[in-house]
Amino acid sequence: MYLYPSAPSSMLDRGLGKAGGCTQDATLKGQTCSFDSTSSKSVTAVFVPAAALKTDPITIVVWIHGDIIPCGDEGRDAVSYVKSKEFPLAQQITDSKKPFVLAVPTMKWPSGNNKSVHALGSPKKMNAFVEEVRSGLTNAGWSKAPALGRLILAGHSRAYVVLNALAAAVKDPESSAGALAKLTDVWLLDTTYGKRNRKFHCNKWIVWATAHAKAPTMIKLRVLYRKASGTSDVAECISDEAAKAALPNVVVHGAPSHCSLPREELPALLAASLPSGQSSRATRGL
Repeated sequence: MYLYPSAPSSMLDRGLGKAGGCTQDATLKGQTCSFDSTSSKSVTAVFVPAAALKTDPITIVVWIHGDIIPCGDEGRDAVSYVKSKEFPLAQQITDSKKPFVLAVPTMKWPSGNNKSVHALGSPKKMNAFVEEVRSGLTNAGWSKAPALGRLILAGHSRAYVVLNALAAAVKDPESSAGALAKLTDVWLLDTTYGKRNRKFHCNKWIVWATAHAKAPTMIKLRVLYRKASGTSDVAECISDEAAKAALPNVVVHGAPSHCSLPREELPALLAASLPSGQSSRATRGL
């Protein structure tokens, strides 16, 4: 199922809350907005729960959705995607009672020779994307753009295109600047494909995790995967190598199915994550 903009293209250059407007949702106890992101080159959904409105600093959760898969009601664009039954991300953010702002770009995954490349895999572009969201919150209830306290990067399935690229760029100066300097958590939800190049992908994440293993700038890596599947080889290698290196910031565990994994596991990840202003970099476990 493709995700595509629901607003006319003429409306997509006016900033956060202008593409589709900001709509208050009594059921979700928050508001959903959409804007045309220059950095991701797509319409992005932003959900602001009541718990997050006007908080400063803020925590932004960037969710990278997967490829076209038969997962049921995925939604017809980024805004409906976050409110779908299969991926009820907005409801999960509300239920967590955490003051987290959710940002979900419509990925428009490329095909052909460029299918393993996406703009947001560049640390510079990711920093610019988060800045677009942060500065645009003035259109969602803030009198001025709030400071960024924490950044969480999470993704499902084909999100590996973005997340693996960011991990590989660990030595890029942009990886420790801007929004990425505020990164505290990375959640890989069944993204660890590539068993033919198992050691290559595994080592990429071990190098990244090693670079971020020490307090006070520890970044937690959470890897969830399906056992005996296309994502198990790399995930289990990460688990083994992290244990050998005694990395305190890596947790790997299995989950039941591909499509239901975000719906079933995201609540626990959100519950264990602390809001801006509270240290979570040096803690262990989910």
